[in-house]
Amino acid sequence: MESRETLTVLAVLCIVLLLAALLDFEALRVGKLAVVEPIWSFEVPVAGLLAFFILSERISPFQIFLIAGLLVSLAFVSLKKQFRLRHILFERGTLLALLGALMMGAANFFMGWGARLSDPLMANFISDVFIAAVMGAALLSRGRFRQTLRDIRKNKALLLQMSIADKAAWVAFAFTMTLAPIGIAVALSESYIIIAVILGLSVGQERLQPHQKVGLIIAVATAVTLAALTA
Repeated sequence: MESRETLTVLAVLCIVLLLAALLDFEALRVGKLAVVEPIWSFEVPVAGLLAFFILSERISPFQIFLIAGLLVSLAFVSLKKQFRLRHILFERGTLLALLGALMMGAANFFMGWGARLSDPLMANFISDVFIAAVMGAALLSRGRFRQTLRDIRKNKALLLQMSIADKAAWVAFAFTMTLAPIGIAVALSESYIIIAVILGLSVGQERLQPHQKVGLIIAVATAVTLAALTA
Protein backbone atom coordinates (compact mmCIF):
# COMPACT_ATOMS: atom_id res chain seq x y z
CA MET A 1 0.00 0.00 0.00
CA GLU A 2 2.81 2.43 0.85
CA SER A 3 4.58 1.81 -2.47
CA ARG A 4 1.30 2.27 -4.34
CA GLU A 5 0.69 5.56 -2.54
CA THR A 6 4.23 6.71 -3.34
CA LEU A 7 3.86 5.88 -7.04
CA THR A 8 0.47 7.61 -7.20
CA VAL A 9 1.78 10.78 -5.57
CA LEU A 10 4.85 10.87 -7.83
CA ALA A 11 2.68 10.31 -10.92
CA VAL A 12 0.39 13.20 -9.95
CA LEU A 13 3.49 15.33 -9.25
CA CYS A 14 4.80 14.70 -12.77
CA ILE A 15 1.56 15.67 -14.49
CA VAL A 16 0.80 18.69 -12.32
CA LEU A 17 4.35 20.05 -12.51
CA LEU A 18 4.36 19.75 -16.30
CA LEU A 19 1.04 21.60 -16.60
CA ALA A 20 2.22 24.27 -14.15
CA ALA A 21 5.43 24.86 -16.11
CA LEU A 22 3.55 25.15 -19.42
CA LEU A 23 1.08 27.63 -17.95
CA ASP A 24 3.84 29.69 -16.33
CA PHE A 25 5.88 29.94 -19.53
CA GLU A 26 2.80 30.83 -21.58
CA ALA A 27 1.88 33.52 -19.03
CA LEU A 28 5.38 34.98 -19.36
CA ARG A 29 5.12 34.87 -23.15
CA VAL A 30 1.89 36.85 -23.41
CA GLY A 31 1.95 38.89 -20.18
CA LYS A 32 4.14 41.37 -18.34
CA LEU A 33 6.58 40.10 -15.73
CA ALA A 34 5.59 42.91 -13.35
CA VAL A 35 2.00 41.63 -13.41
CA VAL A 36 2.63 37.89 -13.67
CA GLU A 37 5.19 37.55 -10.87
CA PRO A 38 3.05 38.90 -8.00
CA ILE A 39 0.16 36.65 -9.06
CA TRP A 40 2.44 33.62 -8.73
CA SER A 41 2.45 34.20 -4.97
CA PHE A 42 -0.96 32.50 -4.89
CA GLU A 43 0.90 29.19 -5.06
CA VAL A 44 1.71 29.61 -1.34
CA PRO A 45 -1.86 29.43 0.03
CA VAL A 46 -2.69 26.65 -2.44
CA ALA A 47 0.18 24.47 -1.18
CA GLY A 48 -0.62 25.35 2.43
CA LEU A 49 -4.31 24.49 2.06
CA LEU A 50 -3.55 21.16 0.37
CA ALA A 51 -1.12 20.32 3.18
CA PHE A 52 -3.77 21.26 5.74
CA PHE A 53 -6.61 19.22 4.24
CA ILE A 54 -4.63 16.20 3.00
CA LEU A 55 -1.77 15.89 5.49
CA SER A 56 -3.44 17.72 8.41
CA GLU A 57 -0.48 20.11 8.70
CA ARG A 58 -1.09 23.09 10.93
CA ILE A 59 0.83 26.30 11.42
CA SER A 60 0.33 28.90 14.12
CA PRO A 61 -1.70 32.10 13.59
CA PHE A 62 1.48 34.16 13.99
CA GLN A 63 3.19 32.14 11.25
CA ILE A 64 0.16 32.72 9.00
CA PHE A 65 0.45 36.44 9.75
CA LEU A 66 4.15 36.39 8.81
CA ILE A 67 3.44 34.49 5.59
CA ALA A 68 0.77 37.01 4.60
CA GLY A 69 3.15 39.89 5.36
CA LEU A 70 5.89 38.24 3.34
CA LEU A 71 3.67 37.75 0.30
CA VAL A 72 2.33 41.31 0.36
CA SER A 73 5.81 42.80 0.76
CA LEU A 74 7.18 40.62 -2.07
CA ALA A 75 4.34 41.80 -4.29
CA PHE A 76 5.44 45.40 -3.63
CA VAL A 77 9.03 44.48 -4.46
CA SER A 78 7.97 42.83 -7.73
CA LEU A 79 6.02 45.84 -8.96
CA LYS A 80 8.43 48.29 -10.54
CA LYS A 81 5.59 50.75 -10.88
CA GLN A 82 2.34 50.94 -8.99
CA PHE A 83 -0.55 49.17 -10.68
CA ARG A 84 -4.21 49.59 -9.93
CA LEU A 85 -6.11 46.38 -9.31
CA ARG A 86 -8.34 46.84 -12.34
CA HIS A 87 -5.26 47.22 -14.55
CA ILE A 88 -3.81 43.95 -13.29
CA LEU A 89 -7.11 42.10 -13.73
CA PHE A 90 -7.35 43.08 -17.40
CA GLU A 91 -3.68 42.66 -18.29
CA ARG A 92 -2.79 39.95 -20.79
CA GLY A 93 -1.53 36.81 -19.11
CA THR A 94 -3.32 37.44 -15.81
CA LEU A 95 -5.63 34.43 -16.08
CA LEU A 96 -2.81 32.18 -17.28
CA ALA A 97 -0.61 33.37 -14.40
CA LEU A 98 -3.38 32.63 -11.90
CA LEU A 99 -3.95 29.15 -13.32
CA GLY A 100 -0.20 28.59 -13.30
CA ALA A 101 -0.01 29.67 -9.66
CA LEU A 102 -2.78 27.25 -8.70
CA MET A 103 -1.08 24.39 -10.52
CA MET A 104 2.38 25.27 -9.19
CA GLY A 105 1.01 25.41 -5.65
CA ALA A 106 -0.32 21.89 -6.16
CA ALA A 107 3.00 20.83 -7.72
CA ASN A 108 4.91 22.19 -4.73
CA PHE A 109 2.64 20.25 -2.38
CA PHE A 110 3.04 16.99 -4.29
CA MET A 111 6.80 17.54 -4.51
CA GLY A 112 6.91 17.84 -0.73
CA TRP A 113 4.63 14.86 -0.20
CA GLY A 114 6.52 12.76 -2.74
CA ALA A 115 9.84 13.70 -1.16
CA ARG A 116 8.54 12.53 2.21
CA LEU A 117 7.22 9.23 0.86
CA SER A 118 10.35 8.45 -1.21
CA ASP A 119 13.17 10.97 -0.92
CA PRO A 120 13.89 14.44 -2.36
CA LEU A 121 16.33 13.18 -5.00
CA MET A 122 13.95 10.50 -6.25
CA ALA A 123 11.01 12.90 -6.47
CA ASN A 124 13.09 15.34 -8.52
CA PHE A 125 14.60 12.62 -10.71
CA ILE A 126 11.27 11.05 -11.65
CA SER A 127 9.60 14.39 -12.42
CA ASP A 128 12.60 15.51 -14.50
CA VAL A 129 12.65 12.30 -16.55
CA PHE A 130 8.90 12.51 -17.18
CA ILE A 131 8.98 16.15 -18.30
CA ALA A 132 12.07 15.54 -20.49
CA ALA A 133 10.37 12.57 -22.16
CA VAL A 134 7.12 14.43 -22.84
CA MET A 135 8.86 17.56 -24.13
CA GLY A 136 11.25 15.48 -26.23
CA ALA A 137 8.31 13.66 -27.83
CA ALA A 138 6.55 16.98 -28.46
CA LEU A 139 9.64 18.43 -30.15
CA LEU A 140 10.06 15.30 -32.28
CA SER A 141 6.42 15.42 -33.39
CA ARG A 142 6.86 19.05 -34.46
CA GLY A 143 10.17 18.42 -36.20
CA ARG A 144 12.06 20.77 -33.86
CA PHE A 145 14.21 18.28 -31.97
CA ARG A 146 17.37 18.83 -34.05
CA GLN A 147 17.00 22.59 -33.91
CA THR A 148 16.64 22.35 -30.13
CA LEU A 149 19.85 20.32 -29.91
CA ARG A 150 21.65 22.97 -32.00
CA ASP A 151 20.31 25.72 -29.73
CA ILE A 152 21.51 23.79 -26.67
CA ARG A 153 25.01 23.41 -28.11
CA LYS A 154 25.07 27.09 -29.06
CA ASN A 155 24.10 28.24 -25.56
CA LYS A 156 25.49 25.34 -23.53
CA ALA A 157 27.43 27.48 -21.04
CA LEU A 158 24.42 29.59 -20.10
CA LEU A 159 22.05 26.62 -20.05
CA LEU A 160 24.43 24.58 -17.90
CA GLN A 161 24.68 27.33 -15.28
CA MET A 162 20.92 27.82 -15.26
CA SER A 163 20.22 24.08 -15.07
CA ILE A 164 22.60 23.49 -12.17
CA ALA A 165 21.24 26.43 -10.19
CA ASP A 166 17.62 25.49 -10.89
CA LYS A 167 18.05 21.83 -9.96
CA ALA A 168 20.04 22.64 -6.83
CA ALA A 169 17.18 24.92 -5.77
CA TRP A 170 14.53 22.27 -6.42
CA VAL A 171 16.46 19.59 -4.51
CA ALA A 172 17.04 21.93 -1.57
CA PHE A 173 13.36 22.90 -1.70
CA ALA A 174 12.30 19.25 -1.58
CA PHE A 175 14.63 18.56 1.35
CA THR A 176 13.20 21.58 3.18
CA MET A 177 9.65 20.26 2.83
CA THR A 178 10.68 17.01 4.52
CA LEU A 179 11.85 18.99 7.56
CA ALA A 180 9.36 21.88 7.78
CA PRO A 181 5.64 22.39 7.11
CA ILE A 182 5.01 22.60 3.38
CA GLY A 183 3.17 25.93 3.61
CA ILE A 184 6.09 27.59 5.37
CA ALA A 185 8.67 26.06 3.03
CA VAL A 186 6.78 27.31 -0.03
CA ALA A 187 6.38 30.78 1.49
CA LEU A 188 10.09 31.04 2.24
CA SER A 189 10.93 29.84 -1.28
CA GLU A 190 9.17 32.92 -2.64
CA SER A 191 11.97 34.96 -1.07
CA TYR A 192 14.02 34.35 -4.20
CA ILE A 193 12.63 37.72 -5.28
CA ILE A 194 14.72 39.34 -2.53
CA ILE A 195 17.90 37.75 -3.92
CA ALA A 196 17.01 38.83 -7.45
CA VAL A 197 16.48 42.43 -6.32
CA ILE A 198 19.73 42.48 -4.34
CA LEU A 199 21.64 41.13 -7.36
CA GLY A 200 19.99 43.76 -9.53
CA LEU A 201 21.12 46.47 -7.13
CA SER A 202 24.70 45.22 -6.77
CA VAL A 203 25.39 43.91 -10.27
CA GLY A 204 22.97 45.73 -12.54
CA GLN A 205 23.05 49.06 -10.68
CA GLU A 206 19.25 49.11 -10.69
CA ARG A 207 17.27 51.62 -8.68
CA LEU A 208 14.27 50.82 -6.54
CA GLN A 209 11.07 52.81 -6.29
CA PRO A 210 10.08 53.95 -2.76
CA HIS A 211 7.38 51.26 -2.47
CA GLN A 212 9.92 48.61 -3.52
CA LYS A 213 12.34 49.70 -0.79
CA VAL A 214 9.62 49.44 1.87
CA GLY A 215 8.58 46.04 0.52
CA LEU A 216 12.17 44.80 0.50
CA ILE A 217 12.77 45.77 4.14
CA ILE A 218 9.53 44.15 5.31
CA ALA A 219 10.16 41.04 3.19
CA VAL A 220 13.63 40.49 4.65
CA ALA A 221 12.36 41.01 8.21
CA THR A 222 9.38 38.66 7.84
CA ALA A 223 11.40 35.98 6.01
CA VAL A 224 14.12 35.95 8.67
CA THR A 225 11.55 35.86 11.47
CA LEU A 226 9.58 33.07 9.82
CA ALA A 227 12.72 31.01 9.22
CA ALA A 228 13.89 31.54 12.81
CA LEU A 229 10.53 30.41 14.22
CA THR A 230 10.52 27.33 11.99
CA ALA A 231 14.11 26.24 12.70
